[in-house]
Amino acid sequence: MSLLTTHRKQQLVYIFVDLLSSLLVWVAFLGFRWVVHDGRMLSVDAILIPIFDFYRPLVLYPIGCVVMYYLSGYYVRPLRKDYAKELRTTLCSSSLIALLAFFVIIIDDPVTSYRNYMTSFVVLMLLQFVLSYIPRLLVTALSRRHFPQKPKQYTLRSVKKIADFMRLQRKEWYDEVIIDLPSTANEKDIYTIINHLYPYGVAISIKPRLYDMLTGAASIKGVEDIP
Repeated sequence: MSLLTTHRKQQLVYIFVDLLSSLLVWVAFLGFRWVVHDGRMLSVDAILIPIFDFYRPLVLYPIGCVVMYYLSGYYVRPLRKDYAKELRTTLCSSSLIALLAFFVIIIDDPVTSYRNYMTSFVVLMLLQFVLSYIPRLLVTALSRRHFPQKPKQYTLRSVKKIADFMRLQRKEWYDEVIIDLPSTANEKDIYTIINHLYPYGVAISIKPRLYDMLTGAASIKGVEDIP
C-alpha cells in the first residue's frame, strides 16, 4: 500500500471519528437541555416530542463540525501530527463551533432565564472539546507509533522535476517541498509548481534569491539555531 493511499485513509479515519464524536456531542447536549432546562427526567413525551428543534441539527451539526475542521486545515497532514498543535487546533475549533451553534440554533430556543444561554454555550463548548479531543488523541497516538514523526523535505530545483516528486510522493510521504529554482526562472514557473503541489497538502517554502534578500523582500529566521 502506497503512503498516498495511507494518507487518504488516515484522513477518512479522522473525518469518521469527528462525525461520530460530534453526533455524540449533540446527543449529550440534547440530554443536558432536556434535563436541566426543560426539567424533564424520564418523561416519554420529552423524548418523543421535544419542545426544542433538536432532530434537524442532529444531522446538520456533525456535518457542520467536519466542515469547520476542514476549513481549519486539520485534515491536511494526518500522518504526522504534533500533540500541542492538535490541542490548540481542537480548542479553537470547538470554541468557534459552539459560538456558531449558539447563534444559529440555540439563541432562538425559549428559555426561562438568560443565564441558561451562557450555561448552554459553556456546556456545548466543553462537550465539543472533550469528546472531540480524546478520540483524536487516540488516533494520533496510534498513528505516531507507525509513522516517523520527523518531517521529510524534498528540494525541487526545476519545473521538470514535478513528475519525479509526484512519483516519489506515492512511496515516501514528504511534508514540505522547498522550491529552489535558478535565478533565471520566472514567477510563472513558481506558480506552475505551486499549482501542482497544492493537491498534495504539503508545506511549500521558496528559497529566496539574492535580489530578494538585498531588497528586504525575504527575511532570515532561526539564526540562533545555526552553530
